[in-house]
Amino acid sequence: MKRLLYANMVSLFLLLCTTFFITTIVNAQDDKVLEEIRNEFDKVYGKKIEEELKKDQSKFESMKSEAEGIGKIKNEDAKKKAMDNYTKAHKEHYGKMVKNAGVDINSVIAHLSKQFPQYRFTSTDDYSIIAEKETKDLGLQRQSINNTSTDLLGTTFHAITTPPAYYAHNVLPVSALYLSTFFGSLKTLGVQPLIFTQTKSVNCALASGGYVNIGSMYALSSTSGVVAGGCSSSGNLSSSSVLPTAAQSIYLRLSGTVEVSGYAVGVIGTSATDASASFNSYISSEGSMASNYLSKSAFAPFLWVASFNDIKSFNHYIDLTSKKGKTLNVAGSSRSFSISGLCCATNSSSKINFTTAELVVQ
Repeated sequence: MKRLLYANMVSLFLLLCTTFFITTIVNAQDDKVLEEIRNEFDKVYGKKIEEELKKDQSKFESMKSEAEGIGKIKNEDAKKKAMDNYTKAHKEHYGKMVKNAGVDINSVIAHLSKQFPQYRFTSTDDYSIIAEKETKDLGLQRQSINNTSTDLLGTTFHAITTPPAYYAHNVLPVSALYLSTFFGSLKTLGVQPLIFTQTKSVNCALASGGYVNIGSMYALSSTSGVVAGGCSSSGNLSSSSVLPTAAQSIYLRLSGTVEVSGYAVGVIGTSATDASASFNSYISSEGSMASNYLSKSAFAPFLWVASFNDIKSFNHYIDLTSKKGKTLNVAGSSRSFSISGLCCATNSSSKINFTTAELVVQ
């Protein structure tokens, strides 16, 4: 028992060190690339529109004052409503300025796609852009849908169906569940919740701000940004378990959501905000068994707005019986990054939330 406990502690320590080191490097690289995208978008698009907008000084001052006011609103619902009203009131005029500037959002998207192939760029309103980071570099990703799982290459696998009796009882605060409908006769099923270790970081410059709210089963990261480095935050959950060798069967049960939201207001130059949430489960020295990743960025040119809001659920029930004695790792992450020309006009948040994270051992 002591030897097993020691092995678990060593495995968890190594996982935490590796996860923190890799996450720190990846986050720093992502922040740098996002700032490069923002600068390129501003150069080939935003600055040209800014020149046209300033030719009508009266209209320019009116729009600038209204955009600054949006940035100061703290209530999310009120801010969203103000952004909608702003776009409705100024879309026609803004469209004329874009046309006068001789720029086209589709050409800009094509340019950025060539410069930054790891991102997929789209526009939801003809003037701002939303970017999504491609997930192929994360390896195999399977998500249960209608009793099948599909990886990133489109290959479909048969999914393992959770026994109905397990769904009916898994919320009870007990260490063993007695199920007869699924196993044919009365047997003891041990349920071992995964224990996550928490780490977080906040790195903000000047008046920007960020925070991480983290618990035993979730991590929420949020930032608001200004120019000169912006603001980034991340929250991470890590679990490492040596799978018991004496078990007859071992199943991993994971369910929950990954969600991201953000808004950008281009009060001074182009503003950008990014949020990503993910989880990954894998056996040490082997590939990923199940993972989900959601990442979006919004880029708002001068005196315009952009926003995103997305959530995905996951539900995995994985047979690990053949992995006895090996180390199971489960890691969840939330990350946020914002940069803008006026404090707090731009914000994003992300959350990884495990509803269930446990081993079912018989």
